[in-house]
Amino acid sequence: MEIDIIIHLPSTDTGRTQLENKVSEIHADCIEKYMNNMGYSEKEKRNLIEQMIHRKGDKTYEN
Repeated sequence: MEIDIIIHLPSTDTGRTQLENKVSEIHADCIEKYMNNMGYSEKEKRNLIEQMIHRKGDKTYEN
């Protein structure tokens, strides 16, 4: 089954910034829910978050 999807992206800098912020918020919520469901300790959660921040700052990292 094939589905065609049309995406209308924001045309202004403000709109793009708002979209980026909303996507970041949703990603953070998903990560938080995942870690809570896994039963990680606070220390393990902090370590995972620090690793994600470090990885994101690594310019050689590709999605």
